[in-house]
Amino acid sequence: MKPVFPIFLALITSFFLVIGIDVLTNTVDVNLAIFTYLIYVLGGILATGLSKEYKIRYGLYYGLITAIIIGGFFKIPLIAPLIIILGTFGGFIAAMISQKYRLSFFNRYEFNFTPLITIIVGVVITSLCYILLISLAVVSYGIASANVYGTLFLFGGISLILGSFVSTFLTKDKKIQYGIYSGIIFIIFKFLVEMTNINVVQGHYYIIITSTIGYLFFAITGSYLATNKIKIRE
Repeated sequence: MKPVFPIFLALITSFFLVIGIDVLTNTVDVNLAIFTYLIYVLGGILATGLSKEYKIRYGLYYGLITAIIIGGFFKIPLIAPLIIILGTFGGFIAAMISQKYRLSFFNRYEFNFTPLITIIVGVVITSLCYILLISLAVVSYGIASANVYGTLFLFGGISLILGSFVSTFLTKDKKIQYGIYSGIIFIIFKFLVEMTNINVVQGHYYIIITSTIGYLFFAITGSYLATNKIKIRE
């Protein structure tokens, strides 16, 4: 399928999903922000996953077009960078689960860094991505207490997938544990920072436990994507 059709389909799907959520609630509520974030990721997945070549840039194109529409017609220019990132991330996920694309991707790029360096790089990338996404969300929508945990969890998951993927991908032997190690370090650091705020920790232990399990899953997923591609290639 030519790229223009998947991108157009992704745009139409995103449009109707966003409109549908708005109609069902009959309000523009900050609580809907997390659902719109997921819709932008889904759009990127569709734009890349339905194309013939499974290229990440199709998710990027979807994000760019969506950002122009949202920023221009709906007068929300500050959300544009966030939409572009989420759309591209969706394209990344679709491309990485495609055997055809990942074979080409891994044959094109080869890295042989030591595990210690890649783990550090993974933690840095995870942290920077997390801070960037949260910052963009704050300036775009704001984060209210009603949806703060969902938003933080989603952006933490996206960041962990990318960071753990990089940690495993950059190593010579491509073992899954390298990405998991970087994810665990980020999780520990994140919760140590949050524990300095007693209001975040007190009375929310179940959220901490469930989010920790979820974060570990995201770290394993990102690392597995890198390891799995190498095994298929070899």
